[in-house]
Amino acid sequence: MLSISTLRWFTRWSRGDKSVQEDIIRFARTKLLNSTDWADAKTNPKLLRDQLLATLFVRIPFDISTATFRGHACALSQVEGNLRVVDRIDYRKDVIFSHYPMESVVAEASCLAMSSNSFSMLSAFEHALDGSFAIDDGEVGEYIGVALLLMARDAALGVPADRLCSIPAFLTKLLKRLPVIIAKNVYPFRVGRRSAPSGLLESTLDTLLAKSAMFLTQFIKLQGPTKWNSDKCLAFLSQGAGILCPKGTPGIAAITPFVVDHDKPLAANNLGLILWQYKNDYAYQEDVQSTLFDRMDTFLNNFEGDLQAVIRVVVCLASTSPAVKCVRPEKCAKGPLWVVDLWVAGLDSFEVLEEATLPNWKDLLTKESKWKRRYEIDDLSAEGDLKARQQANPGLVDETIHFEQWWTLAKEAMDSKQKSKRKKRA
Repeated sequence: MLSISTLRWFTRWSRGDKSVQEDIIRFARTKLLNSTDWADAKTNPKLLRDQLLATLFVRIPFDISTATFRGHACALSQVEGNLRVVDRIDYRKDVIFSHYPMESVVAEASCLAMSSNSFSMLSAFEHALDGSFAIDDGEVGEYIGVALLLMARDAALGVPADRLCSIPAFLTKLLKRLPVIIAKNVYPFRVGRRSAPSGLLESTLDTLLAKSAMFLTQFIKLQGPTKWNSDKCLAFLSQGAGILCPKGTPGIAAITPFVVDHDKPLAANNLGLILWQYKNDYAYQEDVQSTLFDRMDTFLNNFEGDLQAVIRVVVCLASTSPAVKCVRPEKCAKGPLWVVDLWVAGLDSFEVLEEATLPNWKDLLTKESKWKRRYEIDDLSAEGDLKARQQANPGLVDETIHFEQWWTLAKEAMDSKQKSKRKKRA
């Protein structure tokens, strides 16, 4: 199931034994981190800032801009020393467009670097969001969301040399208080055109996906509209890549493909998908909003090819009330073998996050809503000034505050007209 994306690695990888494969990954780690200190399997030196960023950016495709002098210098450092590739340079604006290639061996090297005690996902994110790069604040929630998936995948594997993990093991490592998902929470109860056997209705998710396998080492980001089909998802799965959807994809932020039965060939009739939707808004709490699951139907309606299983997950990152709920789907657009809906509320619901680091992760999430600070009361602005600012733009604040002022003005105008009519009558 594992494939190597370039021929220069493939010959030695396919011909060699396990020790040869491990040597290739360690060599790739040395090149990625630009340090011979990591050539020995037993060494575990401290990761420097550039090494932390390189390890993070290989697995999570941050969209970074080099429009500032500091961002320009940081990007050049990544290109010169940490395998980042330049797409093009805009000499008029002095902007570098660059990315990390979808290279399976380099992604495996990043996984190996992350398995060391000197790596911290939180520290890597803090460096990435410290202002060096112009990263879109609106995408911070998605980046943190897929980072949690990679952390759960690494925890489910246990040993970096392993590359496949089952979906039940992955979800158990990802979430706390994961409910027991039995077939009554699954839609529909059908296998092909026949009704499912009665025994299936009592099965749990562990039983239904006991032989499932997910190969996930990195995420890639699609930059434009795409036509979704089973062949494309299978191709990404064979490379160990999850998918960050392009902007405008209705109801879905990320996709992680998997196979239902790892003993069967990699084919459309063995394909399953986990669809992820992230909400970094306090309006989404522990109460389930089924309309968010319905928005994913557009993707399923337009999907070409077979699907055997779909797990739809809505993650409410900003929720203050932690909860993990399994929702019985009322409908499904495509009607595969079965569908499971999960509602996850709050960072406290994630098993992969340590209790001591939760405040730091929550602070990172607030970077996405830092625009709200301009509408907060401070020592230099009176409460009346604050309300005037809030009423100015309905797109940035609570809309009721904006339109309430409209209603107040309209009501005053109507009252003045009525008063003038009464005076005329008098």
